Amino acid sequence: MITIQSILSRLTKAVSGTEKMLYTEPELNKFAEFYLDKWDENTSEDVIAESFTDFWWDTDKVCRRCSECGKLMRAGYCADMGVAYYCSDECLHSDFTDAKTTTRVIIRSGNILKFNDMANLATTTYKVTGTREAVNNLWTTFQDMEVDSKDIWLFKLTEHYGIDYEKKQISVRGHIYWAEYEEDEENDYFLLSFETETAWDACNELFLEMNRILGDELSISYRCCECGCDLFYTHDEGDFFPEECCVSSYGEPFEDACEDVFDTIEDAIAEWTSKTCIGQEDRSEKEMVDFINSYGYESEETYFYIHPFTFE
Repeated sequence: MITIQSILSRLTKAVSGTEKMLYTEPELNKFAEFYLDKWDENTSEDVIAESFTDFWWDTDKVCRRCSECGKLMRAGYCADMGVAYYCSDECLHSDFTDAKTTTRVIIRSGNILKFNDMANLATTTYKVTGTREAVNNLWTTFQDMEVDSKDIWLFKLTEHYGIDYEKKQISVRGHIYWAEYEEDEENDYFLLSFETETAWDACNELFLEMNRILGDELSISYRCCECGCDLFYTHDEGDFFPEECCVSSYGEPFEDACEDVFDTIEDAIAEWTSKTCIGQEDRSEKEMVDFINSYGYESEETYFYIHPFTFE
């Protein structure tokens, strides 16, 4: 049987003791206690170290692990939108001989990488229909987890449905923050709607696995929006998401930072032209979208991007 001391000892070995520089003893014990009944003596040091960074994700204690030396870090470099992290120039240059000329994306804000902003959040809307038994099973689970007043962390769903997300390599980094249920018994129609915030991309594989457990009796439609990685796609099995695009905008002459879906790309273009008083002239729709997305404003903070949805 694994113990708290064993977990923390393996963590120390994996991250070269850097956890003690960033976290208090009660915080480390909190982490170990959480995984106490999930791991055994065969759990590897790397699994423990990676789980440690996931455990603090979306909190004010977030950290990352250097891809080169394995140490924990709260300042450094981020490459390829989170594919790799480097805690120092030495570790960075072990992979990149010239960080200034590499084609890979390396983000640095002064001398400090702000990890609270690092994991781009994908917002995904789900529409789930199917048999009454299957849809109600999900809704009852959400209610039991108090979805009306609390976020439901996705790893909690894996525990409830007995899914080994690590073995199946299913991402569970995120939560459900809203849900509602509708039914029309006369027409045998049952609909569960919910929205998630997840790291980098939607966690669709999790809900597909849950559907498998429930006998493949669900139809799952979803629309994902994540502007940092330019992910805008729709999978629609019930005509829930007819909108053609999403607009991200901020600054004058637009509204405060927001993301809105538009029925058509033409409507999004009309919104931009009405605010800027710049006409489309003889540009095609695609040319106008490219023109808008690359337009330079007086303030570098101002933007208006039209993101057409990809329909799967």
